[in-house]
Amino acid sequence: MANPQIENGFIKISNEIWDEVIRRDFSKRQTAILNLILRLSYGCQSKYAYIPQLKDFELCGVGRTHIRTELVFLEQCKVIFWNKEEMTFTFNKDYEVWQVSPVKGWNEEEFKSLIHKNIGKKSYQNSNFPVTKTVTLTDESYQKGNSTVTKKVIHELPKRELEGPVNPCGSKAQEGSKYIIKNNIKYKEEEENHNPFVFYETNGFGTLSPYIADEINYWFDGNFFDEPEIIIIRAMKEALLRNSRRWKYVDSILRDWNNAALKNLSDVEAHIQAFEARKQQKPSYTPRNNISALDELKKKYQGE
Repeated sequence: MANPQIENGFIKISNEIWDEVIRRDFSKRQTAILNLILRLSYGCQSKYAYIPQLKDFELCGVGRTHIRTELVFLEQCKVIFWNKEEMTFTFNKDYEVWQVSPVKGWNEEEFKSLIHKNIGKKSYQNSNFPVTKTVTLTDESYQKGNSTVTKKVIHELPKRELEGPVNPCGSKAQEGSKYIIKNNIKYKEEEENHNPFVFYETNGFGTLSPYIADEINYWFDGNFFDEPEIIIIRAMKEALLRNSRRWKYVDSILRDWNNAALKNLSDVEAHIQAFEARKQQKPSYTPRNNISALDELKKKYQGE
């Protein structure tokens, strides 16, 4: 039988943080990622979690093809900080700047009432006195008549007010919600341009198989480029311009850019422009005059 004790370690986090994680509309994958980051940071007495490889997020049930997409979303929504060079992840405690909408069924007053009920119930269970008790007091003036005075004492549970403002988010819900929803829609519209897995399937390269997913992740996790997701999509766009929808062709483009020590999109665009300029500078092919060998012989002998 398991018998976990806090002496063996625990996560010390303010209830405000847990309240906000509950209140915000995180997906199952995003919640799993946040739990892993919290366990490896605050659970290890550190402000950040060191996760050297993105595939390590598979430990919390997130598929390899979704890891980077969800991390980018959480970073853009200012829920986490991601240091890509050191591969560290920090949970942003300033939930007022989070750009994630609340869940549909959220009700602040009902949540506070539920907390109050649980606090009151535990206070009652932990008390050393009954809520109602009868005390019999003997008064000397009544001793001769064998009379007693009975006094009923009722202890009422103290009311506890929840600390903190009514709006724990500290933001204007009605004004902020439009901005949040607009931001989320914008993110979904731009997801194709930042997610090579989505771009691969929506642009005719085929169904994303586990093999292709591993190939794409190779360029993600190998630290070949500063912005691997943008570079991979640019390589697929270049393949489409050359009428190719084969991953091998995309892979050859990426290898060419890596061998040329290109790191960001600006380097790639300059490399492509230079390549096109060299193509235009090559001398055009001039076909031979349309004269057969027989005609040349006739001219030769006629001249003699």
